[in-house]
Formats: sequence, C-alpha cells, structure tokens
Amino acid sequence: MVEGKPSQYRLVRVRTQASELAQAKNDHAQLTALRAEMAEQEARWKESYDLLLAENEKLKSSGAEALLAAQWRHRYEACLKEKEDALTNLEMEREKV
Repeated sequence: MVEGKPSQYRLVRVRTQASELAQAKNDHAQLTALRAEMAEQEARWKESYDLLLAENEKLKSSGAEALLAAQWRHRYEACLKEKEDALTNLEMEREKV
C-alpha cells in the first residue's frame, strides 16, 4: 500500500470541506443582509401605509373622492413598479446561486 494516497485523500477532503464551509458562510452572510434589507423595506412600507391611511381619512372627510382615487392609483403604480424591481433583483440573486 502506498502511504501517500490516504493522506492525499484526506487533504482533498479537508480542502473540499473548507471550501464548502466558506461558501456556506458567504451564503449565510448574503441571506442575513437580504433579510435585514427586507425588514427595513417592510418598515418603510408600514410607515408609508400609516401616512397614507391618515391622509385617506382627511381626504374622505373633505369629500375629495376623485383626488383620493387618483392618489391611490399613483401609489399603486409606484408600489407595483417597486415590487417588479424587487422580484427582478431576487431572480438575479437566485441565478447567481
């Protein structure tokens, strides 16, 4: 039996495991960053929603239904674009993995 083969095998296995561990740590860091980013986005959306809800109540009380409808339509379109951008970014990140 050749002495070098078992130790070479172990060395290759250790290098593979180290590489996998490094990749897992990198993936974990990216996932953590993405979760933090999504939490911040959710907080911004919540704040915007609360502001819009208050504005909605003011507009309803003054009888400005047409203005209210136009504002909500504009906000809907902005949110839809933001959602599409987020989905595009998510898909690009998935393709990297």
